[in-house]
Amino acid sequence: MGGNVYQMHSDCKRFCAWSELFPTAATGDTLCMARHFLRAWRKHRSKTLEQVAEYLHMSHSQLSRIERFAQPYNQELLEALAELYMCDVVDLLIRDPSQPESIWTLWQRAKPGERRQIAAVAETLLKDIGT
Repeated sequence: MGGNVYQMHSDCKRFCAWSELFPTAATGDTLCMARHFLRAWRKHRSKTLEQVAEYLHMSHSQLSRIERFAQPYNQELLEALAELYMCDVVDLLIRDPSQPESIWTLWQRAKPGERRQIAAVAETLLKDIGT
């Protein structure tokens, strides 16, 4: 489930806190920096900042700034991290690996038929909540 992070951000804009804080008119089309799980994935794979930074040919302080949301990331970085952490790019943005029962983890583990059932249950729950 690869994909371009810019396209994923375009798809999530209406839900994205970052885009509400900094409208496109003010900043251009920025990446969503409201949430990611880069540090969680690094720790999940038992890597140090220094090890990952060396792999990426960057300083550990720069990587730390990215993990702390002080510096933006780019598609190339996400792809390299996904390869290193043995996950999909989208996992770095939506899945906390320390929470194995999260909805995204359950979704990823589900087979296509199970995914249809999960979606049907979710739709029913949302309809019940909305009334």
